[in-house]
Amino acid sequence: NADLRLWLLATAQSMARNGDLLIPDAEWEPSNPKQELAVGCIGYLFLQYKVQFWWWELLEMVRKLVLAIAIPILVKDLSAQVTLGLFALLFFFSAFIWGRPYRNSFINFLQAYVHFVLLCTLYYGYVSSSCEGESGSCTLAAQGVVIFMQFAILLYPVLRSACIFFTRTSTTKTEGNVDDQSTSQSAST
Repeated sequence: NADLRLWLLATAQSMARNGDLLIPDAEWEPSNPKQELAVGCIGYLFLQYKVQFWWWELLEMVRKLVLAIAIPILVKDLSAQVTLGLFALLFFFSAFIWGRPYRNSFINFLQAYVHFVLLCTLYYGYVSSSCEGESGSCTLAAQGVVIFMQFAILLYPVLRSACIFFTRTSTTKTEGNVDDQSTSQSAST
């Protein structure tokens, strides 16, 4: 029975890679005793991810370790640090776009935006460090764009929630008005 299950799973995965078959995303099973124990102990680390990406938090920690510790310690030249940081961010951004590991599509979008802003910020740092001696090359407008993009990371979820709230509120009011109109038309006939 176990051999048949393994063969079936291997065949299905092979067919999925070839584009012949789609396997639906698995969900966390709270009824499974092993998963229940894992969720109880460290579920906050991996429950936001799709089951097949339970390990993604480890990759996020590696990204932070590389950018915050490894590159600054191992490389002394500032422009080389920024260049390596850009390549590392580009690699992690590409991996994120490939995987889209979060169960919630909004969080996938927001995290992709955060990666993009990190790339833009580091690129701006690279450009501004290379034009330190030149006056006027690095404008205040470019700084403003980078700051706005970073501020938008905090602002976007608030605006999105407000739009959803007001859309639901206006839909409820519109439905109420339709009900009131149909009730008044019924009463007049």
